[in-house]
Formats: sequence, C-alpha cells, structure tokens
Amino acid sequence: MVPPGNIDEGPAVLPDDNADRGHYVLNSIKEWAKKGVSFAKVNELLKLIRPIYPNLPQSYQTLLQTPRDIELEFRGDFESWYEGIQVNSNQRLTDDFFDNHDTVEIDIFIDCFKPYTKRDAVSFEAILGCLVG
Repeated sequence: MVPPGNIDEGPAVLPDDNADRGHYVLNSIKEWAKKGVSFAKVNELLKLIRPIYPNLPQSYQTLLQTPRDIELEFRGDFESWYEGIQVNSNQRLTDDFFDNHDTVEIDIFIDCFKPYTKRDAVSFEAILGCLVG
C-alpha cells in the first residue's frame, strides 16, 4: 500500500512493490492533470514514462476517463449537450481548494461559432466557465 502523502508533498517513502509504485505514479499523474496542466503535456509525460510503467494509459482521455459518447438532446430546432456545472465543480472545489481560497470566482465565456459557408446552416454556441485563481 502507498504511504500517505499527496502530489505536493509526496509519500513518506516510495513503496518497494512495483505494483504499488505504479499505482502511486498513476494517481499522482491524475492529480497533476486535474490541476489545469495542458493535455498535451500530460500526454507527453505519459509517453516518456510508459516504458518504465507499461500499464499507464497512452493518453489523458484514458487517464481521466473522459466520456466517449455524448447524448444530445433535441430542443426545438437544435440539438444541445449540457454537462452541467456540478460534475466539474465537485472535482475542483475540494477541501484543498477551500483551504487556499476564501471565495469562489468563476469567469464565464460565451461564444458562437458560425459556419464558413452559406450552405452550412450549423452553428455552435459554447458557454464555458473557469475558476479564477
């Protein structure tokens, strides 16, 4: 079993057992990836250390178990997809976050992507949120 510790402090002692060590590496990379690191950097790190830990996933999608299929809802004339704020806020608004922040600030971005050609009648509207700080 991996000794207590977190990605910022590290464990008290790395385990001798390769399986436990691999589990520690996997969990540490997951924690690091959720801290806002670019997915390209996560993929690069996985590629670099996979020869040492071959059981690591090959991409951030597998590491973070991102959904493969998205169910669209039909609303009048258009299709929509809404993940919701709760899924992501629960991952990021942890006790550790509140230990380091007195308030929660979220920047909201709304954008509409129009088609390049007149015959393409599809547009895409994105509403995104980002924790500040």
